[in-house]
Amino acid sequence: MTASKSSDRVQREVADIAATAESPDGLVEATVGAFGDLRELYLDPRHHRSRDAATLAANILTAVRAAEKSAARAAFEVIAGRLPPGTNPDEADLLFGPALHELDRRLGSR
Repeated sequence: MTASKSSDRVQREVADIAATAESPDGLVEATVGAFGDLRELYLDPRHHRSRDAATLAANILTAVRAAEKSAARAAFEVIAGRLPPGTNPDEADLLFGPALHELDRRLGSR
């Protein structure tokens, strides 16, 4: 497999990643892509009973952040072999990290 085809395959795999998480009360469910893009948001109709907008907002953020973390971990697993050795999944910046690494490489060759 050529590097280009391999790269295309990895890009498709990362683009297809989605992770879902729910709020602690189970009334909010968020699905997020590998780069934090919100793909789906489900609000259980029972959340209307409390009419507490602050709690609802906090539950949405909790679910989205948990889904983001899960999706980022899945994306890291897909591209781990292409990252510098010793890259920590909790510290890797999958969105800008590869571009910054390439910039460092190019600037270092000057």
